[in-house]
Amino acid sequence: MTPDLIATYSCSVGPEHRRERGQFFTPFDVAAFMCRWVLSGGSRTLYDPAFGLGSFYFAAKSVTPSIIFAGMEIDSEILEYFRTHASQVQDLTVSCGDYLSEWGQSHETIVCNPPYMRFQHFTNRSEVFATFQRNLGVKLSGYTNIASAFLLKSLSELTHGGRLAYIMPLEFLNTGYGAIVKERLLDRGMLKALIKLETEKEVFPDATTSVGIVLVSNDEMVEHVRFYVVRKLGDLTDILSTRPKREVDAASLTPSEKWLKYFEDGRVSFRSPDLVPINYYGGFTRGIATGANEFFTMSQSEAVQLGIPRS
Repeated sequence: MTPDLIATYSCSVGPEHRRERGQFFTPFDVAAFMCRWVLSGGSRTLYDPAFGLGSFYFAAKSVTPSIIFAGMEIDSEILEYFRTHASQVQDLTVSCGDYLSEWGQSHETIVCNPPYMRFQHFTNRSEVFATFQRNLGVKLSGYTNIASAFLLKSLSELTHGGRLAYIMPLEFLNTGYGAIVKERLLDRGMLKALIKLETEKEVFPDATTSVGIVLVSNDEMVEHVRFYVVRKLGDLTDILSTRPKREVDAASLTPSEKWLKYFEDGRVSFRSPDLVPINYYGGFTRGIATGANEFFTMSQSEAVQLGIPRS
């Protein structure tokens, strides 16, 4: 996918269309890294549940020209735009449909940049969650976002020996609703590495959350899970050959704990006879974060328009 295709599509539909559908396009270098990893297992087929403008298709073709690529896309408008404007397309089958409602599939390799939408905008989540209960036997929290639901479903569709790479918000690593996702990632040692992209403004300039790459291999080898941090996009290519920030025995990871701490160097410990843990005084919980900063802040021009004095 060329930057021109992204630019012309973005101008064609406008920001509101993209925002409503959670569309953030994967840079070629990131897509190529993910495709190289999943295809290094030897597969010659690749599936993308959120096809968009074909970021992973073009990246996969650059890695393995003979790849047979298939995918699904819920937005008929972006799919039609791709079919009309993309050139040199072959060995590609993309259907228009809702991935979260289509069950009974299996894939050797999966690569995906799922829609970035918070649970507040997950309009049909009740119906989707009911299908997850029927097909996977899991009851999802009402706070589950679409990206996490995509990942859960893809994990269930990965064949033995298959590989998966997702780029998505990492907030699920620290939330209650993420426990079921982490549980499935740990099942049979599937989770191999988590890569936090501290260059997310290079990757997704409009995103307002931390972004990372999830690497999974369904090889039933329970090993250590490697936690990496990438601070410059150019470092991503060879990141897996470098020393991880942390390497944690998969057997010691628990789904209920917060995992974002493993991207840090370690905790600072304060020991003093004058200090006690905060739970000595009581229990404390964090309220819901709305993410709606526009509710609390406004620009100078908006204040003038509303007649609000500077004081």
